[in-house]
Amino acid sequence: MKKLLYFLVCIALFGSIYAGYFSAEGQEIPDNKESHLIKEYLESSLAGDWYNALSLLSGEALINAQHNLGRNTSFEHNTKLNSYETLSSTTAGDYTIADIKTKTVTFAEDETIYDLKFYRFYIYNGAIFKIEPIPPTYKAMAQGEEADVVAVVTNYLSFVEAGKHRDALKLLIGRAREAAVKTVGLTTELDVKFTELFIKVEGCGEDTAYVEATYKANEVPIRAFFILHNTNEKWLIERILIAES
Repeated sequence: MKKLLYFLVCIALFGSIYAGYFSAEGQEIPDNKESHLIKEYLESSLAGDWYNALSLLSGEALINAQHNLGRNTSFEHNTKLNSYETLSSTTAGDYTIADIKTKTVTFAEDETIYDLKFYRFYIYNGAIFKIEPIPPTYKAMAQGEEADVVAVVTNYLSFVEAGKHRDALKLLIGRAREAAVKTVGLTTELDVKFTELFIKVEGCGEDTAYVEATYKANEVPIRAFFILHNTNEKWLIERILIAES
């Protein structure tokens, strides 16, 4: 049981260290100097050209990037951009704030991993000084999607219970997948039994669903909050947060 809680809590606490690895393919950002700056940063970070990428940063963004590079000496640059979109852009004097939506695909040895993320870029005087994740824009869930979302969470817990870790990993993307790989790997055996499972879809945003799951893990009550993204027409779990245990 301690392994299970450690596994779930580590997924909840693990944050993505990547500012973004993207290519120039996909929808173009509006043609202005700020959008070209963002595009150049995305291209440089994807290619692993951190000398150029860092030269485009200042302030908090530069400090965070240098810190992340110091902690991690190797990065895989096998992620491509399926599409990107500028959701909004506001300029006041030398300051610009731009909200960007990205859809990416990563080519691993034995599978293809899709991901969707939203970022806000803060720009001052020709340099990006802050990059932060932002929540999606809410919209109504399409008919039939709620059942699909519930099935993904149910299947994930079933795979964990059965010890089918490779199958469970296929339902994870982004921070949830990174945390699962780093904390338990593919060989860890979790002796766990889930009972009294109840799943409720709390809402859906722009390609994002929010799900609450209550259940008992080896008779210990758990309340978890799942965040799912619709990537390549398939719902996948991007984050798992433990609300109560």
